[in-house]
Amino acid sequence: MLALHKLSLASPTFQMAENLYTEAFPTEERRPLEEWRRLLEEEPAFHIYEIHSANGFAGFVSYWELAGFIFVEHFAICPALRCCGVGRECIELLKEKFAPLPLVLEAELPESEMACRRIGFYARCGFSPSPRPYLQPPYRRGDNWLPLLLLCTDETFLSQHFPTIRQQIYHSVYHCETPSEEA
Repeated sequence: MLALHKLSLASPTFQMAENLYTEAFPTEERRPLEEWRRLLEEEPAFHIYEIHSANGFAGFVSYWELAGFIFVEHFAICPALRCCGVGRECIELLKEKFAPLPLVLEAELPESEMACRRIGFYARCGFSPSPRPYLQPPYRRGDNWLPLLLLCTDETFLSQHFPTIRQQIYHSVYHCETPSEEA
């Protein structure tokens, strides 16, 4: 049985979450650590939760409470617990916690075996991808915008509100505007 516990910088498992964050996501897909810590302490819409199993720390999920939906920015399970149902159980906990709000997240394009497996995992958890192009703004000045998929637990909500969802993510999460080629 899993549980979600809100993390702070003082949490005993915060360092484990931070280590997993840097191990699970390439530099271009994550914030600098000092910014991640600052957001946790100062941004009321941003949260990081430890995923706790019977054996202790199992992973983390970071998310943003936005108008009408929850944006899951990062979600990582400890390598030893992957493919054991922990990720799926955590997604179910999140869906229950935030119902009736849909969950929205970004995923890599299906251009590698790992990306296809990840998209398949999210599909089995009830996420549908938008067919519309989406670019993730860079986390660091000088980095490129990344073409990704936007997925949601409510396909109708995503298709009807895609421009608004994208704009909210860009504005609140990345503090930028829509690039001209996406407008």
